Amino acid sequence: TDWERDRGSVMQQIADAFPGSVIVRSSAASEDQAGASNAGRFASVLSVVGPAALSSAIDTVVGSLPQGDGQDQFFVQPMLDNVRMSGVAFSREASSGAPYFVISYDDQTGTTDAVTSGRSAAVRTAYCHRSTMPAHRDLSRVAALLRELETLFDCDSLDIEFAVTTDD
Repeated sequence: TDWERDRGSVMQQIADAFPGSVIVRSSAASEDQAGASNAGRFASVLSVVGPAALSSAIDTVVGSLPQGDGQDQFFVQPMLDNVRMSGVAFSREASSGAPYFVISYDDQTGTTDAVTSGRSAAVRTAYCHRSTMPAHRDLSRVAALLRELETLFDCDSLDIEFAVTTDD
């Protein structure tokens, strides 16, 4: 609603908060529900720099959202640099609900969307029973994050996107 009402103000708020490259993402009411995640259903635009590109990216994301009651939103966050690993992690095996952390990750391309886009041949998947922790440092940190989020959200069936940078 703010975007349609006053684009200039929204653009200035974003420019003030994020002076560098950003990603514009969807936040639809129909995403991330208990019964379905709908991950990747709506547009995201990566590596956006400059006012014209930002305006176009927001229009692209907003245009991908369902028309409805105004509950859908977009959000902007800094684009990560120096990505060492990125991927998607589940706190349960998706098809059976078995008690395994399932972490699909890319540690080769240095991008944030190699797993989520489905374009990378470098994707690997690790399964770890909930009673143990992976030996790999970064995978162990992702499993610890899943445990923390389960506590915060009081839910043991989560799926998240993650990235680890060389600064971590």
